[in-house]
Amino acid sequence: MRRSISAVSVVLLTSSLASAADAPPPVAPPPVGAAALPAPAPKEPAWFERVRVGAFVDAYYAHSWKAPKPSDAPTTFRAFDQYKGFNVAWFGLDTAIDPDPVGFVGQVRFGSATPNLALADATGKASGLAVVQQAYGSFRPGGPDGKLTLIFGKFDTVYGHEVPQSHLNINYTRGVMFNLGQPFFHTGLRADYLATKELTLKFLLVNGWNNSVDNNTGKSAGLSVAYVPSERVALTVGYLGGPEQSDTAVVPPGPNTPSTTVAVKGANGRMRHLADVVVDLRPVDPLRLVVNGTYVTEKIVHADDTKHTASWYGGAVLARVGLGDKFGVAARGEYFVDAKHGGATGGLFVGADGNPKKGTIMTGTLTLEALPTKNLLVRLENRLDQASEKVFADGLTGSTKQQLTTTLGVVVKTD
Repeated sequence: MRRSISAVSVVLLTSSLASAADAPPPVAPPPVGAAALPAPAPKEPAWFERVRVGAFVDAYYAHSWKAPKPSDAPTTFRAFDQYKGFNVAWFGLDTAIDPDPVGFVGQVRFGSATPNLALADATGKASGLAVVQQAYGSFRPGGPDGKLTLIFGKFDTVYGHEVPQSHLNINYTRGVMFNLGQPFFHTGLRADYLATKELTLKFLLVNGWNNSVDNNTGKSAGLSVAYVPSERVALTVGYLGGPEQSDTAVVPPGPNTPSTTVAVKGANGRMRHLADVVVDLRPVDPLRLVVNGTYVTEKIVHADDTKHTASWYGGAVLARVGLGDKFGVAARGEYFVDAKHGGATGGLFVGADGNPKKGTIMTGTLTLEALPTKNLLVRLENRLDQASEKVFADGLTGSTKQQLTTTLGVVVKTD
C-alpha cells in the first residue's frame, strides 16, 4: 500500500515540475514609484508620402459644318476646344498635399488650350503662368479637421458651374456663359470657412479676372456662399467686385513726338460687379440638373474721356442622365446677352453706325457619353450656336448667324 502511494506521489511531482517548466517566467514588478513605459507613438508619414499625383490627356476632333476659312482660325466663342480637326487640348499633371496644417496644389497644363490660363496680362508682361492652371499654398490652423483654410496663389474661380477640365463638366465643350461671362481664374488670397456641415463661406482678395499680372493697383473682393443641406441639393451664391481697367494708357506717336505711356486717372474707382447663382439638384439617382445665372456690370471710360456702362448677363440649364455605370446622355441650353457696348464679346456685335450694340447668343448642346473604364471617358457632342447678328464665319468670306459643330472628345485619366 505504501508502495502505491509513493508511486502516485512521484507521478504528481513529475507532472508539477513539467508544468512549471512550461509556464512563462514571472515578470518582476516595477520598482515602487516607477511609471509604466508609454506605448511608442505612431510614426508620422514623411511629407513626400502625403503627395497625391494625377495626370490626364484630353484630345479631340472638332468639325464645323459651315467650313469657315482659314481652317486654323479659332472657332467663335470657344475657349478650350477652339480649333478644328484633331487637337490636344491638355496634357495635365496634378500634385497636391492636403493641409495638415500646411499643404499645396500644383497643376500644370500643356496643349492648345493653355493660352486661356494667362488671359489678361494686359500690361504685356510675361507672367510665366500660361501653363499653370492652379498653384497655391494652403494653411489650415486647426489641422485636417479645422474649419478655416487659407490659400495664397493662383486658383480656379469659385463662380459659375463649369471648369476648364472637360471631364469635370457635364458636357465636353464649355458654354458661352463660362467662356464669355465668367472669370476662369484668380490670383491672390482666399479664405474658406466651414461654418457648419452644410454651409461654406469663401472670401477672396484678388487681382481681378484672369489676371496673373495685375493691370492696376486696385484689387477685387468677393464672397461665395455654398449651402448643401443634403447630397441631392446644393445652392451657391457669389459676388465679386473691383476695378478691371488698366491704370495706364499708351499715347500713339505724333509727327514730332514718340509714343508715351500716361496714367489713367480714376481707373481704380471704375468697378466691375459680378453676381452669380448656381443650383445643383439630383432629384433621383440617374438624373442631375444644374441651373446657373450670371449678371455683370462695369463702368467704362475711353481715352477721349467719354463714359458708358457695359453689362452682360445670361442663364444656363444643364441636365445629365446616367444610363448605368458605362453610359450617359447630357444636354445644355444657354441664353446670353451682351447688353451694352460689347463688354463680353469685345465689340463683335456692331450696329449700322459702327458702334458696339446689344447682341444675344443662344446655344444648344447634346452630349453622348461612354465610360468603358474609370480611366477612359469618350464624348460625342453636337452643338448649335445661334446669334442675333452674323458673327460666325461661313466659308472664306461669308458670315452667318448660326454655328453648328460636332466634337469627339477623348480623355484618359489616372483617377
